[in-house]
Amino acid sequence: MKGTITKGLRRFYEFGPFRLDPDRYRLFRGDEVVQLSPKAIETLALLVQNSGKLLDRQTLMDTLWPDVLVEEANLTVAISQLRKAINENGDKGEFIQTIPRVGYRFVAEVREVVEERALLRDTQLRDDNGAFSPSSQSLADEPQALPGLAKPKRIPWWRGGMLAAATMLVLGLIGLMIFWRPVPKSNLPANTAEVKSMAVLPFKILSADAGDEYLGVGLADALITQIGRIRQILVRPTGAVQKYAESHTQDPLTAGRELRVEAVLDGTVQRDADNLRVTVRLLRVGDGAVLWSGKFDEKFRDVFTVQESIAQEVARALIWNLSAEDTKLLTKRHTDNVEAYRLYLKGRYFWNKRTSAGLQQSLAYFRQAIDLDPTYALAYSGLADCYAVLGWYGNHPFDETFPKAKALSEKALEIDSDLAEPHATLGLALHSYYSAWARAENEYKRALELNPNYATAHDWYGWYLIEVGRRDESVQEMKRALALDPISLQINADLGAVLLDAYRPDEAIKYLKAALEMDQDFTEAHFTLGRAYRQKGDFEQSITEYEKARELSHDRPDILSELGNTYALAGKTAKAMGILSQLNAMPRENNVSPYHLAVVFVGLGEKEKALAALEAAASEGHSGFLVGLKAEPTFDPLRNEPRFQKILMSIGLTP
Repeated sequence: MKGTITKGLRRFYEFGPFRLDPDRYRLFRGDEVVQLSPKAIETLALLVQNSGKLLDRQTLMDTLWPDVLVEEANLTVAISQLRKAINENGDKGEFIQTIPRVGYRFVAEVREVVEERALLRDTQLRDDNGAFSPSSQSLADEPQALPGLAKPKRIPWWRGGMLAAATMLVLGLIGLMIFWRPVPKSNLPANTAEVKSMAVLPFKILSADAGDEYLGVGLADALITQIGRIRQILVRPTGAVQKYAESHTQDPLTAGRELRVEAVLDGTVQRDADNLRVTVRLLRVGDGAVLWSGKFDEKFRDVFTVQESIAQEVARALIWNLSAEDTKLLTKRHTDNVEAYRLYLKGRYFWNKRTSAGLQQSLAYFRQAIDLDPTYALAYSGLADCYAVLGWYGNHPFDETFPKAKALSEKALEIDSDLAEPHATLGLALHSYYSAWARAENEYKRALELNPNYATAHDWYGWYLIEVGRRDESVQEMKRALALDPISLQINADLGAVLLDAYRPDEAIKYLKAALEMDQDFTEAHFTLGRAYRQKGDFEQSITEYEKARELSHDRPDILSELGNTYALAGKTAKAMGILSQLNAMPRENNVSPYHLAVVFVGLGEKEKALAALEAAASEGHSGFLVGLKAEPTFDPLRNEPRFQKILMSIGLTP
């Protein structure tokens, strides 16, 4: 091999056990070469050469990909590759620090080493026969390996120019092909492909303070809401992951399989006074591969930044073509008041418990959050959600709860009309209490337009559709809700209920039994199974299920009324009359209504008394009970009665 030797200076950068040779695109750990892509080496060199300085994302993008339009995900992939390579052998210490929403800083101590090395002046090297050598290098690894080299033969200038021009043309075409063509998903790292569903598990609490338990579920709930706005991926709702909050030893991959998702976000959170430490990892359920991981040490006042950073990094790891609009949704803030946000997280934590005591605590926290920030739309939405369900879980009169749910939803939307949750809650109030059918449907559709992955909106819209007599659409909507949250006890029971209203009892029983396999003491499943067996004419089995629901609910009025109806149909008149007496003796605060008496009267064949009771319910404004009249099979014996049709019209339904 022929060439000209000259002396030159080479710069190396050493940090921890590593030695970076940027000229040769090599990173060494001792004598071992660390496998990295050229772009990852360029990224590392840029960070190392600016050690201690914060480099924002845009500066990094402009430097690493000059004059080329690429997605920010390319930078994220390069950083992730570096972190994995540097730490794969368990090297201690942090090298690359993430500054959420800003950029990155190289924080390890860097030693710059300058060495004199032998360089070959001419890169067009030939062997003694004049042939180009494929092993030619512009930089010799060892000076002593290059003794006695003769001067190479000179190439005519015009041939060299043509060769250079041809080389530049080919490289230019390759560059265009790489950087300007649309990037197919298969070209992305294999670990990010084909993940279409995920779950955010409640974060494990490492704090000694027992008052921090809300953080685990609260942060998970906030991330579920944020990531759930992105249409390309399905995120299981908070209700689906709530049970994992109590298990500190739960294997995240097992949870992922139970939740029927392809990826899980698992993490820990620790608060010490005003300091917050969050560690998080995104795992692929199929093989346990880590798709992304991160650690955040911030002041609690920067919890917004931590949350937004996690949401963005998870989205970038799973979605290769994340749009600017999606990024905007991921970073949208609803308050800048950290204490108001902390109270909101507590409110959601207790709301998700779905108990009377939990809802009362939730109400208090949401109100405190609003006191601190009267423009906090999410807090108003949370308060509206409390009142929307308080009538069922807390035995509060619907005349009190639904008007408040409506007013608070409207207040939330007045502040931010692009929140899906208050649109859905407003829809529930409008159709369940106010019988404002057209407006309610508009609200449901708007909620689903803003967040198609909001399972609760699909569930409530399914109820609306059955109650206006659109049975097939109702079943389809409920099945969409179940696809989003397949292990939801409530949605399985609700799907069973609308199937009954569509006169499909055998199919309904399948979903109701699925719910009971998950929780044998789930009241709604036993209650609706009672309806299913009654529809099939199996009154004894129906009574068994109703009695179980009655026991679990401690004599809920709607369950008692259906049990009384079934006793009457089974010929057990004395028991049916006993149920009537019990309902009449109940205080109205227990949400008992003339409607419940009507259900028993229908079973007894007392049509006149049944109609009179329904008219009383309508005149007293009990629309929350009457909305199901059009679809409810219990009232089939009254369908052709003019008085019944008049009642339907009084609540805005056509006969």
